[in-house]
Amino acid sequence: MLKAHLRASLAALLLATGALAGCSSDRPGATEPQTPSGDLVSSTIEMADSLAAGLLGPVEATALTRKLQLPQDQWASAFVSPTRGGVLQLQPAGLTVVIPPGAVSRSMVIWAKARRGNLVAYEFGPHGTQFLVPIIMTQDLKPTSWYSGLDPSAMSVGYFKDGAQVDDAAGRATIDEFLPIKLLTTGNKVQFEVRHFSGYLLSTGRSNR
Repeated sequence: MLKAHLRASLAALLLATGALAGCSSDRPGATEPQTPSGDLVSSTIEMADSLAAGLLGPVEATALTRKLQLPQDQWASAFVSPTRGGVLQLQPAGLTVVIPPGAVSRSMVIWAKARRGNLVAYEFGPHGTQFLVPIIMTQDLKPTSWYSGLDPSAMSVGYFKDGAQVDDAAGRATIDEFLPIKLLTTGNKVQFEVRHFSGYLLSTGRSNR
């Protein structure tokens, strides 16, 4: 409701701006009023979304779990370049990360860590790396509890800034931002895009606590 209110307020501001421009056309030498462009409207909506997210603050979410716990952290690394991109795989955890060409501005080594325990949660580095185009992550769901019958429509990806935000014992985490996912019916996998490295986990919904 808060996000909708912010969007409505900013949209009203755009309309008011357009109306003022229309009034000025009666003055000598005035140009025709300009309708706000699609880019401006889109930017306004994105700004409303950002404001709403900031006002709402972090949200607790329940994490997707694995059928078998990882006895220890699992690590993988890969070399990526601006022209060729690269691929990183954490096979036991079921994660594949594809960095497309043009995503990085310089050659570098990236890494991923599957957190030990039974939560489908990962940390990536170098921490804070920004990508020029989105990178694609694919999670195999067969070794997870989703394969036991959880509703896929309730699933999303949660971004967390710090590993301390994940409560392994309670099976939940404090999420800073939720990202959409795409369910791949072939192979029972989910896919999502990210633009920066930090921590991400698969969430089955908001926590009831």
